[in-house]
Amino acid sequence: MKTAHHRVFAAVHTADVGYVRRAVVELGRRLGFSEDDVGKAAIVATELGTNLVKHTTGGGDILVRPLIGEMPGGLELISVDQGPGIKNPGQALQNGYTTGTSPGIGLGAVRRLSQVFDIYTQVGKGTVVLSQVWSGGPRPGRARAFQIGAVMVPYPGLDVCGDGWGMTCVDSAVQVLIVDGVGHGPPAAEACLAALQAYITHAHSPLPELMQLEHEALRDTRGAVLAVGRIERELRKVHYVGFGDISGRVVSSGASLSCVSKTGIVGAKIPSPHVYTYEWDPTSLLIMHSDGLTSRWDVSAYPGLDARHPTVIAAVLYRDHKRGNDDVTVVAIREGSGVHA
Repeated sequence: MKTAHHRVFAAVHTADVGYVRRAVVELGRRLGFSEDDVGKAAIVATELGTNLVKHTTGGGDILVRPLIGEMPGGLELISVDQGPGIKNPGQALQNGYTTGTSPGIGLGAVRRLSQVFDIYTQVGKGTVVLSQVWSGGPRPGRARAFQIGAVMVPYPGLDVCGDGWGMTCVDSAVQVLIVDGVGHGPPAAEACLAALQAYITHAHSPLPELMQLEHEALRDTRGAVLAVGRIERELRKVHYVGFGDISGRVVSSGASLSCVSKTGIVGAKIPSPHVYTYEWDPTSLLIMHSDGLTSRWDVSAYPGLDARHPTVIAAVLYRDHKRGNDDVTVVAIREGSGVHA
């Protein structure tokens, strides 16, 4: 239930590429990857890092996390930059295409080596590339009612994250919780873990009851702000309940509707939970985030972004709107059409 946070690797100099490659190799081996799969992940890390060093001024970041919620496990790598963008993405995705002195592997090979791949680029504003490499080859195919993607990064310089998120999927509904422990570091992470453990036990409770149970579970911690969003696909509704600075928005056809969170600290003092309901359609997005992301984002400012993989959407918002002085979590959910998944 508790998803791993992303580690952030700066890729500014050539030596940085080797560092992130070694980190990816080490993580892949810890996850039990075969040497062949470790090699694939290493190539992806090398090419993404090389692109950042060669083709941007000031480089960019590579976000890495293990994908441990499904079998077999995998690795997720996300390259983010605010560089010149790619004028011709179709050409850049051709196998072996390169505009510089990289090994010539190219983004085409990154796509070929990835079980999940997507890219979003804007000329003059930068690029985000998503790659997931799964152990044992392609992931088992199955129909999905929803696509969910996230970026979660700890407070700068810390190895523990005071944010967390979890999800449950039942038939045509999906439910997502985001929690942000008060402050940051180990005490915030302890509050976060208590909230997620309570969620594992009580996720299928009615939302008002769930929030009361979370409140009780966090009483012996420093507390947290948290919110739960439940999308009912067949009913075309989003049910939302939250306390504190967790933000939720339903984005549909360019319009953005903010979800209501009440004032309060779960585990300390909250008013009676109230569930708010919003309309949902097949093109809608639900985006939820902690206050490590500013609220000044607008998906419509990024042409075509709403059609990309939810992880790419989360990564673009993280790149451009993170505060940089707090844990940050961004989760994006859409109906699963099979595109980019």
